[in-house]
Amino acid sequence: MRAFFVVYVAILLSASAQSVQIPLTGVGASETSGDGFAFVIPNLDGIGGGQFNPLTYPVPPFDPGQATPSKNPSPPGPNEVFSLGTLTYNAASLSGVGVETLPVTGSMFSFDFSNYGQATVNELAIIGTVNASISLSNLSGPGLKFVDGTPVALDFTAAIQWLPTLNGSPQTYQPPSFAPAGYTGSLTVENGTFTFALSDSTRRYYIGAKNVVFTFDLVATVTSLQELPSPTFPTVTVRLNEESEVEVAYEFPEEPVGTFQLEASNTLGNDWEDMGAPFSAGGSTPPVPISFSEEPRRFFRVRLAED
Repeated sequence: MRAFFVVYVAILLSASAQSVQIPLTGVGASETSGDGFAFVIPNLDGIGGGQFNPLTYPVPPFDPGQATPSKNPSPPGPNEVFSLGTLTYNAASLSGVGVETLPVTGSMFSFDFSNYGQATVNELAIIGTVNASISLSNLSGPGLKFVDGTPVALDFTAAIQWLPTLNGSPQTYQPPSFAPAGYTGSLTVENGTFTFALSDSTRRYYIGAKNVVFTFDLVATVTSLQELPSPTFPTVTVRLNEESEVEVAYEFPEEPVGTFQLEASNTLGNDWEDMGAPFSAGGSTPPVPISFSEEPRRFFRVRLAED
């Protein structure tokens, strides 16, 4: 197609508060250590034939029923969709015109990592529901960016606490107090990419386990909150060569962004036709032959091509 893209975003607003919920989904999650595991508790032993079997689980998405901590994980496929939960904001605080930024708070996020909890239940043979209470504090940074009322990017940093729970009850504490205390670390979000870093502390469990280490180093880009750079259009040069053919060359003033298609027309009407293949960096198109008796003039343009 030659038409430019138009993206339609469907948003449901509640009648009372205009709360808008953004699914925190994307594809191609990874982790920072390079071992394939995003969730690691190395000194809690799962079942497994008498051998020490630390709890180690891959990046999402994965099937908690098939997750085996002692096995090397396979990275998710390029089209496997992960979900981190949701982000909810109040649209009534926006004008819906132009570029706007909305600061984010911890209460706007509802993280869902229940797949890790279910995998832990399966491996430790626990009766009940294992999950985590995840809270954010000390948030700073621009927050949620909008263009004409549509969210396009998310950027902020925060301190994060991960408090393991069993049937809704906290499971970890830090001496000397027996008050619940979760694992702490940081969450950095840059242009929609969430980077979790929790590995700076140990906790004790009420079941008697001491000095238990926990690492969570997931990296995941939420597709709807990743603002892409604007395309950089090239400069087009037209010249006549010795074979009486027109050659069209193009040059980018900076690092190119986008894929483009050269087109030609005799009338500047609706008769534009593609010239050569789409391009995205330097070089020149094949010569375009012109019979001046039949085509006394020709116009050229460059359009942004479909990916």
